[in-house]
Amino acid sequence: MGLTDLFRRETPQERIRMYKRQLDRTCRDLDRERNKLSTQERKIMMEMKKMAKQDQVDAVRIMARDLVRTRKYNQKMYRMRTQIQGVSLRMQTMQSSAQMADAMKGVTKAMRSMNKKMNIPEVQKIMREFEKQNEMMGMKEDMMNDAVDEVMDDDGMEEEETEQEIQKVMDEAGLEFRTKVGVTDTALPQKSTETQGETDEELDARLAALKASMK
Repeated sequence: MGLTDLFRRETPQERIRMYKRQLDRTCRDLDRERNKLSTQERKIMMEMKKMAKQDQVDAVRIMARDLVRTRKYNQKMYRMRTQIQGVSLRMQTMQSSAQMADAMKGVTKAMRSMNKKMNIPEVQKIMREFEKQNEMMGMKEDMMNDAVDEVMDDDGMEEEETEQEIQKVMDEAGLEFRTKVGVTDTALPQKSTETQGETDEELDARLAALKASMK
């Protein structure tokens, strides 16, 4: 044991543990004494039987008194042990309660520190700002989606107009082709029905080939 141990104060928990060890040691000592008394009681009983067989009544009476005293001492030892054991259990309960109190003290200190650090108005302000920014983000996302939809719709209209312009050009090209080859509704020569049908088929084939080359 050093100088530090000499001047250091024992904590309540350490004192409780020390007292509990002493009480447990006392209980063990009482158990040993009770075992000795029980052994002595058996010896007295055997000796009494032996003296009774020898008709030594006075000796039997004296031994009987010793037997009664021994049993009373044994009962007293048992009651003392029971009381000491009860005290030891109460001290154990006190130690557990003290440990629980220390734990609650630490938890309370931590909770107090957290409550001091937690600024409720600041948290409310942050939540309001978050809700505002979240709403603005949702509105901007809707606007972007609408803009994309408009662009996609314009592309569809442009595609339709493009097809119409191509069709116009193709129709005009077909008309010019008919004019160049000298085939018009007014200038067509009068031929038989069979010859006229073949000429129309040839013109349609040439017109289809021209359209295919322009695509």
